[in-house]
Amino acid sequence: MQKIASAIIVLFCLLIVLVVIFGKSISPGMKSFMAAASFIILSTVYLAARRGSNRTGIKSLTKAEGQKVLDDNIDWLRKRWDRLQNEKDSGMLRTVSSGYFDDATDKQLSLIKRIKLDLSTEMLTKGQASDIIGLYEPAKEQKVALLRKHKIPLDGMNQTKSEELLATVLDNLVETSSGIIHTTEHLIIKKLADDFIYFVRFFDSRARYNDVSPEYVPKYDRSRIRYEQAVQLGLARKGVEIPLEEKLKTLELNQLSSLAGGQEFSRKTPAIEILMDIPDIVDRLESMAPIEDWFQLRRVKLDVGYLETKWSKLYGTE
Repeated sequence: MQKIASAIIVLFCLLIVLVVIFGKSISPGMKSFMAAASFIILSTVYLAARRGSNRTGIKSLTKAEGQKVLDDNIDWLRKRWDRLQNEKDSGMLRTVSSGYFDDATDKQLSLIKRIKLDLSTEMLTKGQASDIIGLYEPAKEQKVALLRKHKIPLDGMNQTKSEELLATVLDNLVETSSGIIHTTEHLIIKKLADDFIYFVRFFDSRARYNDVSPEYVPKYDRSRIRYEQAVQLGLARKGVEIPLEEKLKTLELNQLSSLAGGQEFSRKTPAIEILMDIPDIVDRLESMAPIEDWFQLRRVKLDVGYLETKWSKLYGTE
């Protein structure tokens, strides 16, 4: 259907070109307009055709072709899934988000089933389904550029493999909000715990932009371990070390109102002044958010070499 539609568009454009060339009754201005329109449409069709010819999408493969791609990659894919499951079981997902383990979407399952792969899709997670689909999609240009820069062979590269390589093989890189940091240039050595790389990412995302206001972090929160590490490294403080007033500043007006026994406030400053005079305000706040679950990063400049030195001392890896 898509090929037929493209052919019709091309024939239509050619017809317009002929009218422009031979139509004597058409004004010069209209001829120019129609010629420009024809050029734009033809260019659009041409570019779309080129994109389609360069795309090895799952929709364009036969059942046998699609099955061969899966068979050639299934062992490698299962190893990836085992690695990610181990991450999840350890309680610290490092290379994927928790959404990876959600149920696969109907759209994903429909796309996989369309090629009639010899594979049960009943137990697939959202991430696993994405991995399968990614076997049939080219790696993104940005990922390819990074892989090429580090002289990683691109033969047989696809979207899923590029994601796995960048998450595991290039473990001497730290990706931060300001770009890629070459950790070897910052004295980060491989004998350090793998957690260091992920701590730097966490710390960078919060401290680089001075996001250091107190934060309440429940014990079940996945990011809590990063705050605990920051405290041990002397890069954060917690609990009673954080002034009460600073904690109150982070609360919403309705929360301040609740602490004041339902008294309505329109501005934080007078609300905090009133709350600070309440004798049992600490106990009230403790009932809302346990004091030991408060963390505050210190206002420091991200320096990977500095963090590496402190991490080495903390974990005895010097």
